[in-house]
Amino acid sequence: MYTDVVIEPGGGLARAINAGLKGLPESICYVNWLGDDDRLAPGGIQRLEQALDDDRDVAVAFGGCTYIDETGSVLFTNPSGQWAVQLLSFGPQLISQPALLCRKSFFEEMGGLDESLQYAFDLDLLLRVKKLARIQHVRAVTASYRWHQNSLTVGSRRRSVIEASSVRRRHFSLAIRWAGFMWEPLVRNTIYLTGSLVTLLMARGIRNRKKKSI
Repeated sequence: MYTDVVIEPGGGLARAINAGLKGLPESICYVNWLGDDDRLAPGGIQRLEQALDDDRDVAVAFGGCTYIDETGSVLFTNPSGQWAVQLLSFGPQLISQPALLCRKSFFEEMGGLDESLQYAFDLDLLLRVKKLARIQHVRAVTASYRWHQNSLTVGSRRRSVIEASSVRRRHFSLAIRWAGFMWEPLVRNTIYLTGSLVTLLMARGIRNRKKKSI
C-alpha cells in the first residue's frame, strides 16, 4: 500500500486534488479522490479496476452509489447505467464521482481538474473524457455517500447547479449551442427543484427514523 502526505497548496478543492494526484508514483494506473463523506463499497474498486484492465479504450469506469444517513443507514441507491453517460451533456449528473475510477495517464493528459471550478469540476472532467474516450458502466455498487445538510453539494445546491449548467454549456457543440441556451434554463431549474425535493424527503425520512428509535 502506498501512503504519502501532500501539503494543501490553497486555492480551492480542485487544486488540492490535482496536487495530491500529481504526487502519485508512476506505478499507479488508476485514480480517484474521496471526500470525508465518501466510502468505498466492499469489492467496488476491484470491479472498476477489472473494467479498465479488460479494455484499454475505457478511460473511466463507474458503478452505482448508495446514499446513507449520518448513522450509516441506507437512504437510496442512485439510478445509473450506461445511459447516464449521454445524459451528462443535457441533464443531471447521475455518475457519482466517488463511485468511479479514472485511468491516471488519461487524467494527466487532460491536465487534471479545472481549478477555476468550485463544485462541478468532476462533471467537467467527465464531459472532457466523453469527447475523447469511453466511459463504461459497471453493474455494481462501488461507493456510498453520506448525506447531511452541511455537505458541500447539499449546502450549496443552487451555486452547484448554476456552475454545472455553465459547464454543460461550455461543452456544447457549435451545432446545438444556440438551442442549448433555450433549454438549459429549464434543465437547470428542474435539476434544482428535483434536488431540493429529494433533500426535503430525505431529511423528513431521517427525522421520522430518529423519532421511531427514541
